[in-house]
Amino acid sequence: MKQVFQNFIKEQKGDKTQSQFAKEIGISRTYINDLIQGKRNVSIETLEKMANKMGYSVEIKFIKKRLC
Repeated sequence: MKQVFQNFIKEQKGDKTQSQFAKEIGISRTYINDLIQGKRNVSIETLEKMANKMGYSVEIKFIKKRLC
């Protein structure tokens, strides 16, 4: 799951510098760097803030696992 989020952030950043991208979405460059490198986890609040700035919404689902 973490790798998927890291790849998503990289994709959204595109050719922008980490500083440019961070400023666009309202978080620090060091935080973006830590997310991309997998050093930090993102809170739901920050995830929603980032998603809104990038034109996405966040949907969280709890799905019961099947027992085999």
